[in-house]
Amino acid sequence: MPSKNSLVSIIMPCHNSMNFVGRAIDSVLKQTYEDWELIIIDDCSSDATVSILHKYQKSYPHKIRIVLNNANLGADKTRNLGIDKAQGRFIAFIDSDDYWLEKKIAIQIQFMESNQSSFSFTGVVVDESGSRRVRNIPRRVRRSDILKNNCITTSSVIYNARKAGKAKIPEIRKGQDLAMWLLLMKTFNHADGLDIPLVVYFKRENSLSANKLNSAKWVWRLYRNVEKMSLITSLYYFMFYAANGIRKHFFNKL
Repeated sequence: MPSKNSLVSIIMPCHNSMNFVGRAIDSVLKQTYEDWELIIIDDCSSDATVSILHKYQKSYPHKIRIVLNNANLGADKTRNLGIDKAQGRFIAFIDSDDYWLEKKIAIQIQFMESNQSSFSFTGVVVDESGSRRVRNIPRRVRRSDILKNNCITTSSVIYNARKAGKAKIPEIRKGQDLAMWLLLMKTFNHADGLDIPLVVYFKRENSLSANKLNSAKWVWRLYRNVEKMSLITSLYYFMFYAANGIRKHFFNKL
């Protein structure tokens, strides 16, 4: 049995997620690793999401906490609210439209302990309109690597919150995940990859990440406005970002 020293705080933001949030919550409830808390922050849903959340909280009052935003704050501020309320030694993220395999936390925590890792991520199965493929990942990535190609999927991440402190996601409209990983690397220097697909990531056509041109604009703003990189340095990394985007889109190689 894991000790209280190994509590994992799982943060799940959601907005109008009634069609899939139950699947995500069920995947957390099925985890073989038992020492966790689930913090779900609803960002002013207008559908039946909140009703679904309350049903789960009523059934698991000691494991699930619900936070309801009074206004639509966006993904960055919503995740930060979850980080503020997290009590665990570790923080994990799961998006409301993804789900975990049942041994995800157990395998990943064991991997982190065996490798003295403070920041880790896993391989994922990408589901795009019903077509699935495995996204393999490298054993280790550093800041320069993810500036060229962000291979870290949000729902696969676990990091040591005691070492990172209450690291907050930069408040930007797009690219918050990359900005967060870059922030964590200021503390941890690198992230360790566990190349086992433990997450099913759903890539929806209307999601922000599916709009490549929009994503490119926000990545450029991240380089210049958040990371404060020079024009030449930004152009250098953006060339890699664009090339990787073209490779993924046209050749379906990840």
